[in-house]
Amino acid sequence: MAKVDEAKISANALAKHIDLITTACLEENGQIFESEKNKNAIEAIIKARLATRIDDELYVQLNQTTRKFIQHATRGYRQRSSSGEVSGLDTRLRQNVESYKMAKRNASIRDIELFSSEIVVTVYEIIEVLRNLLLHFTQTIQNDFANIADIDLKLLQCKNCIAEASVLNRLLSTMNISEYSSLAGHEPFLERYLSRILMAAVDSCTRDLIDSTHRLRANLARLQKDFDDFQKSRLIDAFYSHYQRTPSFLPDIEGIESYPAILRLSSLKVSNRTPNINDYDHIDSIIAQAQNIRSSNQVGDEAIAQESVHIMDKMDAVIDVPTDGMGDNLKFFFDALPILSIEKPYSALTAYQALDVKYSASIWLISLMTFYGEMSEEEKRRVTPSFQEEVDPIFNGNTVISDVLFRYTHG
Repeated sequence: MAKVDEAKISANALAKHIDLITTACLEENGQIFESEKNKNAIEAIIKARLATRIDDELYVQLNQTTRKFIQHATRGYRQRSSSGEVSGLDTRLRQNVESYKMAKRNASIRDIELFSSEIVVTVYEIIEVLRNLLLHFTQTIQNDFANIADIDLKLLQCKNCIAEASVLNRLLSTMNISEYSSLAGHEPFLERYLSRILMAAVDSCTRDLIDSTHRLRANLARLQKDFDDFQKSRLIDAFYSHYQRTPSFLPDIEGIESYPAILRLSSLKVSNRTPNINDYDHIDSIIAQAQNIRSSNQVGDEAIAQESVHIMDKMDAVIDVPTDGMGDNLKFFFDALPILSIEKPYSALTAYQALDVKYSASIWLISLMTFYGEMSEEEKRRVTPSFQEEVDPIFNGNTVISDVLFRYTHG
């Protein structure tokens, strides 16, 4: 219980002084400067092992674990507040500069003070937003998606992160010294905040972003290698399992890796039964779909360079994703199975003809078995598949499925 009590002390101190701790993490680099007002709070934070007192300094330093927790807890807010905000702030800055110049021409002292103050605030807001965005990439690299278990999802998140970095890089490239120097003219105040302070921050962020992007790409290459090794390891395990059942089986990893990915993955899910690899009526459609997917996910350097920079915050948007009908057909099949299989097992090919599926029969059978494999254990206890099959004449130890019969058990 001693460990639990210590955890409670730390958690209670964190909750009680969360405002002070969060402000220190996000605005003061984890430092809390001592004063009479926060003296008791600091002592409680140190006692709870959330911070350390620095000798001969006027502040205490929050420890790394506390800072990481606050950064993690506020990540969503910081991303939402940062996404799409830089371009809006840049527009506001330009408007304030034009208003400041007009106030100078009209010698309106009050308006000059107002818009000069607005320019200073906006410049530092842009710097803060840029640093928040860079912090997101830095933390992503350090964390290496440790909170995600599935390697497919890690790959996807890494690719998404690289895409976000590319968008930010294009945005930073529009914030160049010549642009802001022209905007500032020869006005000393504007030169200081636009050409010096803001551009120094933009240059620093650009260098950090380039470094982060290189490290993200290195992580992507490592994850891709891990994924390839994982796929081969899983394939070898499947071969070994099949060999134990069928000693005459002669595995050929090079041969099976030449199949389309959908056939390789589905073959592993359906144990030792494989789709009819001698039936090539569906190969062209699969290749066409794969090429479309590949082309839709690749953007050339020239297209990136010509693409206009436009960032919109769509964190809370709802996106309707169109379907090709296969998912609806699969769901309808299993929903109707309790009625269709009352007298005898129901044929998957009969359903294929009745539903007028636009894909080939082989893909329909693969999809049905994949859908079945993803059912819960309770659902699987009610649904029993049986196979109409024959031994593959070429790939010994395998069978070719001509149809799958499904029976639903009531009660």
